[in-house]
Amino acid sequence: GFRGMSGAHLLLLPGLIAMGLVACYEDWRHKRLLYTVPLLWAGGHVFAYAWRLPVTYQHGRYLLPVMGVWVIYGLMGWWVIGAYRWPVGEMVLWAGGLVGRLTFVIMILFFLILGGQGYGVDVAFIEGEMVTVAKWVADNTEEGGLVATHDIGALGYFGERPLLDLAGLISPEVADYLHDEQALATYVRQQQADYLVTAPGWPYPLLTADKTAIFSTEYEWTILNGVNNMAVYELRSN
Repeated sequence: GFRGMSGAHLLLLPGLIAMGLVACYEDWRHKRLLYTVPLLWAGGHVFAYAWRLPVTYQHGRYLLPVMGVWVIYGLMGWWVIGAYRWPVGEMVLWAGGLVGRLTFVIMILFFLILGGQGYGVDVAFIEGEMVTVAKWVADNTEEGGLVATHDIGALGYFGERPLLDLAGLISPEVADYLHDEQALATYVRQQQADYLVTAPGWPYPLLTADKTAIFSTEYEWTILNGVNNMAVYELRSN
C-alpha cells in the first residue's frame, strides 16, 4: 500500500547508531551537549510525529526536517566505524569493520533494487492519480472555479485554479477542522467551493453522499490496493 520506508534510511542506520554512540561518549567525557543536541532534536521530532501523526505512508515525508541530521550523522558514522579508535580489542575492531563494510554493500544493493521499484511505483501513482485529475480540471472546469482538495501539489501546478486546501497547508484555518469531518464539510460549503477533488484514502462521504462524480481517474493500481480513486465532484447547485 502507501506505507513503506526508503532503503536510504536503512543504509544510514548503522552509521547513525555508531555516530550516536560516539556523540554520547565524547559529550559525556567533556561534560557538554555539543554533538548530542542535534540528535536529541531529531529524535524529539520523530517522537512528536509518532505521537500526533503516526503514519509512515509516502516514505515518512513528514520527517523530512530531520533528514539533514540523519544524513550528516549517518555518513559520519560510516567513517567512524572504520576510523574511530574504539576502546576495544583489535580483533573486535577488525570484525566490526568487516561487518560494517558488508552491511554497507548489502544496503547499497537493497537501496538500488527496492528503492528503484519504490520510485517507479511512486511516479506511476502520482502520474496516474494526481497529474491525471489536475489536467482534467484544467481542461474541463472554468477559470476561477474554487476547488476544494486534499492534495494540492499537482493540482496547484497543472490545474491553474484557486484552491481550498483541505489539508491546511495553504489554508491554515482548515487545521481546526481536520479531526471533525462534519465541521470540515460545513466549512467547505460555507466557502462556496465549486468543485471537490477527493484524494486516495479520503473520499469525504459527507460532501459526496448526494453527488455523482463528474470524473474519476479509474487508475487500476489504486483500486488493487483497496483505496478510492481520485474523483471530481461538482458541489454547487445546478
